[in-house]
Amino acid sequence: MSEPIACSLSGPDLQKRLEEIAAVGATARRLGDELRFPADGATRERLDAIVAAEAHCCPFLTFELNESGDELALRIGASPDEAEPIAAELRDAFRAEESADNAELSVRAAEAFNRRDLDGFLGLMDEDVEGHPLAMDMEGGYCGHPGTKRWWSAQFDSFPDLTIEILDMNERDDLTIAELCMRGTGAGGAVPVKTTIWRVSQWRSGKCVWWGTFRSAEEAMAARGLAV
Repeated sequence: MSEPIACSLSGPDLQKRLEEIAAVGATARRLGDELRFPADGATRERLDAIVAAEAHCCPFLTFELNESGDELALRIGASPDEAEPIAAELRDAFRAEESADNAELSVRAAEAFNRRDLDGFLGLMDEDVEGHPLAMDMEGGYCGHPGTKRWWSAQFDSFPDLTIEILDMNERDDLTIAELCMRGTGAGGAVPVKTTIWRVSQWRSGKCVWWGTFRSAEEAMAARGLAV
């Protein structure tokens, strides 16, 4: 019989842990599902202790704590996926203020794509995100995290070394419009491809809820009713 997906702490022990988490979270900021902290020794020590303690009482959660510039970046995930609601509760327990603007979130999505970090990419996508790639007429759109995973696999199955470079970025209300250069070589050593596309992303509460890829800036703007 599998172990229940539930924290082993309760009562005063749980309350004390939540207070410790909120205390260290007082200096944190939140970027989607990622938490950022000052990269000082005392904060690192407190986070290491929290990660070790949470890994013990919630063994179904996953933790990544790394340095990112002058900050510490903490990612909390779940395995199996059914434990994601508990991971979300733990992220919320830090009470960190959402601080990223939409352009920064778009940059982080591109960085996750280039380093093949699917979990980091999904952390920026709403559970019900709608994706509309250039090849939508052939492929259809992609909905939710399951659809995003299928799109992700299709990209790298066709172009294993595919990368994107942001050439320009604009914001309009809750939208980002990014001019991207895509480079890659087809599977089997086909002729290298280099093309420019435009990606429109719509953001809500730090998550992408809709994105579409277009062949020109005019198409990208028109798709969301924007004037060029």
